Amino acid sequence: MNFEDYCYLKTKSETYKKHWMVILGNELYFYRKRGDTEHKVMHCLTGTYLKETSMDELSSQKSQRSKSKGSINDGSEKASR
Repeated sequence: MNFEDYCYLKTKSETYKKHWMVILGNELYFYRKRGDTEHKVMHCLTGTYLKETSMDELSSQKSQRSKSKGSINDGSEKASR
């Protein structure tokens, strides 16, 4: 399987950064931009399931997690008073 397209990688600060992705056989390569000759990261995909997700879905999931974390924190703060 060969496939190339843009994708977004999650950073340490929980934001997303655009990268160029190439799948060659069972190896996945990430480049900072299209046309770069040296990859930033490479992953072997043997035994891996890939799922396409839109940025809207990621944003929705993040906001749902933030809301649930907030309610847990609010509950524990009230219980400790």
